[in-house]
Amino acid sequence: MGRSTPFPKTTRLTCSHGQSLNPGSESFWITIAWCVGLIALGYRWSTAQFNRDPK
Repeated sequence: MGRSTPFPKTTRLTCSHGQSLNPGSESFWITIAWCVGLIALGYRWSTAQFNRDPK
């Protein structure tokens, strides 16, 4: 298996072991940072697409 990012790794561990995410763990905060970053990129891209000049 290839290298995994924190989001799938944490999600896989949580689902496979039935544990809840521990806010004190490093993986939790890395996962939150990934989510926030992807949301910000999606928002930026969508507003750029909406505001572009139609041709």
